Amino acid sequence: MLEQLGAAKWTTMTYFLFFAHPDKYMFVKPTITKHAFELSAFEINYKPELNWLTYKTVLDFSKYLAEHLEDLKPRDMIDVQSFMWCIAPGTYSGG
Repeated sequence: MLEQLGAAKWTTMTYFLFFAHPDKYMFVKPTITKHAFELSAFEINYKPELNWLTYKTVLDFSKYLAEHLEDLKPRDMIDVQSFMWCIAPGTYSGG
């Protein structure tokens, strides 16, 4: 369906699931997500075209991050996504 609309992008595909069910779904911003994967040495299986393997890997990684951020008490994937944004170069000025 998204392909027919010319909207087959990771951000479009994952946006509504993420906001409707932030306890289990992740929003994919490719650059931010790939950077977080690289820092964690986690294999992303990233492909620009929409596919289940990449999204499943993003969900697994998000759960992994949530577990490792346990001391910070993330409430849901919105908090995990916020962490990913904060560690991305140029998105957070620590001042």
